[in-house]
Amino acid sequence: MVETEGWRAVLRRFPPRRYPPEANFAHVAWLHRFLDPLAATGFPAPRPLRVLNDDSMAIVDGAIWEVLSYVPGRALMWDPAVPVESAGSLLARFHQASLAISPADQRPGALPLDECHPLSAKSIADGFHRDLPDAGHFSAIRCVLHADCTGANMLVDGDPPTVVAMIDFTLALLGPPETDISFALWVTGRSEQTAVTLDYARLRAFVAGYHAVRPLPARAIKAIPLYLVGRGLQMLVRGERLGGPDQKVLDRVLWLHEHRNQLEEVVASVVGITAS
Repeated sequence: MVETEGWRAVLRRFPPRRYPPEANFAHVAWLHRFLDPLAATGFPAPRPLRVLNDDSMAIVDGAIWEVLSYVPGRALMWDPAVPVESAGSLLARFHQASLAISPADQRPGALPLDECHPLSAKSIADGFHRDLPDAGHFSAIRCVLHADCTGANMLVDGDPPTVVAMIDFTLALLGPPETDISFALWVTGRSEQTAVTLDYARLRAFVAGYHAVRPLPARAIKAIPLYLVGRGLQMLVRGERLGGPDQKVLDRVLWLHEHRNQLEEVVASVVGITAS
């Protein structure tokens, strides 16, 4: 935290082993170019502050540093006092803003779902890629996604408490908005951090909160459960690149794959169209 009179910001250092500058500077620059116009829309998120030699980022001592505005609030996590619907509503508001300002170019170094082919779940991955066209993935509109809109990155404030802001856009990338709903539900749709299964009531509430602000198309019924599987495949790819798959992620992917029909019924109960 950087504080001066009437001014607060977050100074962040990217660990160079995980984020070597030569591979990640363009990634962070792309994100800052998006966060600038996002701030102009009034959406509650960090904005780049040009206080590092008239820039909001720099490479110092072999590491990337950035300065972003401080956003007040506390992390949502699994606070039972906060309606899950408010988290879905905020994500919908973000997509409304993002659709109006998103760049045409993909984030450098991004890992879109249609490029995820983990060896540790090959048969499920093969089926996932076969189903993407039927879910309308390749014809869907695109915008910048938060891509990690979990309880840790959604901030709560007010009385009664509600979700009011988003932080940490490090994984942002271009993709269909419905993908971001699934990314959020990967964590927020569970009753606790260690759960393998999703809580259908939490899933329904999140999707309902989103749908009330930005009505979902019929394709969302099949797309959201499919993208939940895709999120797991994405995490498996990242794990394999670091040395091996995570068994908990494998268990979650298997459960999601086996329960796609039930998940489609939950989404359909919100969107108001019968799953088929």
